[in-house]
Formats: sequence, structure tokens, C-alpha cells
Amino acid sequence: MIRNLAPLALISLISSITSTLLPCDSFFCSTHELVIEPTERDYTPVDIRHRNGVTVLKFGRDPEAGREYPDLLPGTKTCGKYTVNRIRAGQQAALREFPWMAIIRYDKMVHPGCIGTLISKRYVLTAAQCARSDWKPYQVRLGEHTVGRDRDCSLKDAKDCAPPVRDYDIESIVEHWNHNASVNTNDTALLRLKSDVTFEDHIQPICLPTTTTLKNIKLEKYIISGWGWNEHYSTNTVLQKATIPLQDNSKCWISGAALDESHLCAGGTTSGGTCMGDIGVPLGGVTRIEGSGPRFVQFGIASRDMQSCGVPGTTIYTKVAYFMDWIRANMEP
Repeated sequence: MIRNLAPLALISLISSITSTLLPCDSFFCSTHELVIEPTERDYTPVDIRHRNGVTVLKFGRDPEAGREYPDLLPGTKTCGKYTVNRIRAGQQAALREFPWMAIIRYDKMVHPGCIGTLISKRYVLTAAQCARSDWKPYQVRLGEHTVGRDRDCSLKDAKDCAPPVRDYDIESIVEHWNHNASVNTNDTALLRLKSDVTFEDHIQPICLPTTTTLKNIKLEKYIISGWGWNEHYSTNTVLQKATIPLQDNSKCWISGAALDESHLCAGGTTSGGTCMGDIGVPLGGVTRIEGSGPRFVQFGIASRDMQSCGVPGTTIYTKVAYFMDWIRANMEP
């Protein structure tokens, strides 16, 4: 995240220009694979038969017109609790600052992997490209700050430590039925966990734009966080954060195609963006919600980095507000 990786960016550019798929098993190249859109909406669960018997519900249902779905998201008094108010580009996150971050774990070696966000006691929101059955996602890790360290402590106070990380098995995966990786459309998925998450000070759900006001809000700056690749071709060990501005959708492109209302474009000339390993990370911001105070709300899901890592540029995000009805329609008690 927020680093330079020019060689792989060049591969991405050549691939998009020639429309030729390059043979590659890496995470970066997977975002450019051609996905043929389904001709029929087959909602039959598919058992991908790997660790813990995870079942993939291949295509999530579209919301039915006029139908009211149960609200299984936590209320604004529970979600998005956030107290840090000063962030610079390329800065390490504070302990417990982003307690909704979820690292997706796979049977197959996937480096640097994908990120999601905890949105309720049973669901993690992520990009559809992160739910690939051939990668075999089976678990999410919550409460992580420094990768590889079971328990994290504050750099300012060694006695101030968070509880250990928690691993939760995935029960099922719901991928948007019309996801198309070649043009980054409908890049949305839900991971249902096998058991309820116990909320702790280092594990909390993020807020989503559930109201009309939140769906239409425009912030001056947005916050991204993740463990993506650095200039040494390895992941950042410690969770990183940065602030970036929202841009007009014309500042981003997808294989020559324009973005539509289901996308957001963010980044800028003076700030870095996301990188490999940041797919699925949240684009969010703090806003005051009446009756609940300041809350951190997720407005986007990182879908594709448009520049090489560390170079100021833009990133395509899936617009969460556009998919709120889909999210609600595909959540179960």
C-alpha cells in the first residue's frame, strides 16, 4: 500500500491495451482475467470441498421490488466507533483504530491476499474477486494489527495491549451474480461466518450507508487502511492508513470503459492510493450521525488500483451505497 511497483503496473497496462490475458497466478493478474457473465441466475449452492466444508452460494439474489428485507446490520450506536481524528498519508494505524478490518485466509497460497470488513456479527463484506472458489477462502482473521503477532501492544505504552486475534471459519460465500472482473462491475461479495462474532475493543463492525443521508453524503477527505504491498515486493507488516480525496469518475478508467454510478474514483496528485493486497479494503470516513455521534462509515470497496504502488494516482472502488439493497437481500439471520 502506498508504494512503488512499476513493473507489475506496466504488465497491467499492456494487458488492458491489448485485451490479451497474461498467464499469471498472482493476485494482481487475477483482477484482469476475463469473466463471462452468466446467462442464467443459478442460485444453487456449490460445494467447493475444502477445509471446513465451505459452501459457495455462487450468485447472490437481486433484491425483489417492493419486498422489505430484515435489517440484520448493527445499529449506529454499535457500529463504526472511531476516535482518531488526525491522519497523514502513509501513516501506521493506531492500535484498535480500525477494528473492522478482516484478513481473508485461503487454502491455496494467495499472496498478498484480500481484505474485507466486518459489517455484523455474522458477515464480512469484500470484493467478489476475493471470493474465488479456486483460491478456496475458508477463514477470516479479526483483530489483526501487526501481521504475524498474536497479540499487539501500543508503541507508546507497552502495557496497553489488545486481546489476541480471533479466527472465524467461513460458512458460505455470496457473490454478486453479475460480477465481471474484466470491467470491474458488481465487484461485491458477502462472507457468512459459521458462528457469531464476539465484539471486543479490537473487533467491532463498521457502519454502512444505510440511510438516504449517508448514501448522498460527500466528505472532503476519505480514509483507506490496509496491509498492501510495499516497494520491497512484500506486504506491510503493520496496518497502514492514509487520507485521499474523492475524484470525478472520469479520472478512472476500466479497459477504456467509463465508470458508472456503481463505482467511486478516489486518489489524487499528492497522495498515494491502494496497491496489491489492498483489494477489498474499505474507503470510508467519519461523519456525525444524529443520536449516535461521530461514526466511521464505509462508502467504497477497493476494486482496482489504477497506478503503480506508491505513485499518486486513483483507485476504483465499488460504491457501497449502490449495493445496500443487494447486501440486505442476501444476509440471513
